[in-house]
Amino acid sequence: MSHVVYDCWPLVYGPQGTASLHLLAIFSIEMPGIRRTAALPGRRPDWLPEEIESRVRETPGTALGRLRWEQRVLPALAEEVKADWLHTASPMAPLSWARRCIISQASYQEAPWRRGNRSNRGRLGLWNRLRESMALGGMEQARIVLWPEDLPKPEGLGMETQLVKLPPLVHPAFKPGRRVENHPSMSALPDAFVLYQGPEKPEDLYPLLEAWSWAAGSIGEGVPLVILSERTNAGLNLDEKLVDPELMKSVRVLSIPSTGNPASLTASTYMQAQAFFSAVEMLPWGDPMRRAMRCGLPVAAVETKWTGAAAGPAAYLATKGDARALGAALLTLVVEEEAAEKMGEAAAARAEKWQTKVFGERLLEVYEEAG
Repeated sequence: MSHVVYDCWPLVYGPQGTASLHLLAIFSIEMPGIRRTAALPGRRPDWLPEEIESRVRETPGTALGRLRWEQRVLPALAEEVKADWLHTASPMAPLSWARRCIISQASYQEAPWRRGNRSNRGRLGLWNRLRESMALGGMEQARIVLWPEDLPKPEGLGMETQLVKLPPLVHPAFKPGRRVENHPSMSALPDAFVLYQGPEKPEDLYPLLEAWSWAAGSIGEGVPLVILSERTNAGLNLDEKLVDPELMKSVRVLSIPSTGNPASLTASTYMQAQAFFSAVEMLPWGDPMRRAMRCGLPVAAVETKWTGAAAGPAAYLATKGDARALGAALLTLVVEEEAAEKMGEAAAARAEKWQTKVFGERLLEVYEEAG
């Protein structure tokens, strides 16, 4: 029986985030003959599936703590339980375990294209810079990288790294249809709203808000933009000089409650939205745009090599940097009911091809491969 240890740092320190939802999607799939253990830096969440074993190694949620977790704690734990594989949703392979590491990238904070922005590197801090350097070395030696079969092949893989293509994966809690029940602390959701979930750094939110400014006036106050935050204490760190105070009256920031299953709570929020809105590059795994499409939401987003491949004609895609065109695309989806309905149906139909069963079968083959 193969034994897989999962890096479940996100389940403790970012349960509402993309990496956490991706891991929960994997845990929702039956894996006969595979022993699965969640490596946790803190208390086991009540909503973690019972069939998933767990090992807790208390580690502080700091930059130094994360570095120690990845390069020392995880490899030691994997050796202790005699694991065959270490599966992580972060592109941060431990140097000592890289040849037995499986990576399915599902984190905005550590996305390779964001690491490439050297202007931000000085703001990372010593421990984060050291973590990045060590992780890049591990990535070059990583054994297996999982990749959605509908996206172009990634660049920068190690010479010996095996790229395994699987169908896109979305947690089964996300599905077409409107859900009316919700967590009490999510009662602040308006009856109708446009949804954004994604990276929350100012440089990501300014383009989104600029595009929103072209649509908000025509949409009206009754349909605000809801930014679903991955942080427990939701808030935006924006320069007031760069944001119109009047525009921000049409924007609400909400966070998923820290109690309750984050997958079902997030799905409930998606299924109440009127449209999904994004101005950033998508993630290979755990991407919010895919969740929106699976729920049958009409999508307005920027066109990139990845979003174009994933959404095709099932979303309104605008040229990156053209805020007016992106705002116009969203406006069409909100005010033209027939257009929104057709786009939502097209999104759901495209997402229907993402077969969870096939994903599970192929991942099972990977796990069963001799380490």
